[in-house]
Amino acid sequence: MAASDGELVRRAKDGDRNAFRGLVERYRGRVYGIARGMTGNHGDADDVAQETFIKAYRKLGDFEGQSAIYTWLYRIAVNSALDLLRRKSRRGELGLDWSIEEAERRLAAARKGPPDGAGEAGAAELRRAVAGGLAELPARHRAVLVLHDIEGVPHEEISRILGCPIGTVRSRLHYARARMQRKLKDFIG
Repeated sequence: MAASDGELVRRAKDGDRNAFRGLVERYRGRVYGIARGMTGNHGDADDVAQETFIKAYRKLGDFEGQSAIYTWLYRIAVNSALDLLRRKSRRGELGLDWSIEEAERRLAAARKGPPDGAGEAGAAELRRAVAGGLAELPARHRAVLVLHDIEGVPHEEISRILGCPIGTVRSRLHYARARMQRKLKDFIG
């Protein structure tokens, strides 16, 4: 039987590195997914995910258990991604290539029937439009969209992760979806 999050946290706080490794294994895919959605590329997402777990390891003693460990990890990941985006923005380095691969994967899963040439061309256009739409979203709106619509995190958890009221989460999600719908209007009818 797999240890619970609470058990892994307790053991990790007591110095059990294997317990912390268990938390990393359990949440690295989801932390990477958030980081990828926020930063827009694999390299930055890897950096953010690694930074997230380094910070978590160093600060594990400060974790009081008032929220779930994944909420705490997601908050670290989102904040690390936002910090990276701010640094890159100041240096003029933002070049988001998000979801060229991610959108392709999701589109392939959703696509019905064998692809034809026209379908592939349309899918490539859609991937570019999705990537462009996400790149244009302000980071705080992108965070909510990624957490909710891609990672499936409920509003209440996003509120705790981002440290903002649920109404703000809903407002940002509405704004992000509306902006994406306008960007994708040629594809969604």
